[in-house]
Amino acid sequence: EDGIRDVERSRGLVDVYKRQDIETDIWGLALLETVDHVVQNHQYDHEIFDLAVAFLAQMDDHPELVQLIYIRFLLALTKTLGYRIGVDNCARCQRKLTAAIYDPENAQLICCECGKYFPPESRLNERELAFLKNRKDVNADSSIRKSRLVNILIHYLSYHLDIRLKLKSLQILPEISI
Repeated sequence: EDGIRDVERSRGLVDVYKRQDIETDIWGLALLETVDHVVQNHQYDHEIFDLAVAFLAQMDDHPELVQLIYIRFLLALTKTLGYRIGVDNCARCQRKLTAAIYDPENAQLICCECGKYFPPESRLNERELAFLKNRKDVNADSSIRKSRLVNILIHYLSYHLDIRLKLKSLQILPEISI
């Protein structure tokens, strides 16, 4: 009986607290959790903390874009750490990339010719690649699989930092059903 009351109480809380607010908070927590994993022994790193503060402010100003802002944060973080992902040329043959395949074994983007043996779902389309290139003219539309980009960038960061970056905050997202 207490369990039922707890569920009813939490449902009422969720009704008051909009889904978008919850998602915004979860993506903000993911950003903070990423910083926590990246910063060694909780040492002060002003560049990373300043980056986090700036991106959290963007999330606060644009809650409808939190997932895209988190992707931009991951891109900025990898660049700050000296591990900027190569988005211009194939990591194997150096051909200019127009579309790409993420090679998780080596944590790199390769052209479709070099990655022809990878399954089709590992391919990034032209708009996704343009988004990763940080082109300002690329809007977030349905052709950009945001969760795919998040997964790639988290894997990429984990690979280069040699840590398992499993974010508990992002595991909550599929559990939200209103």
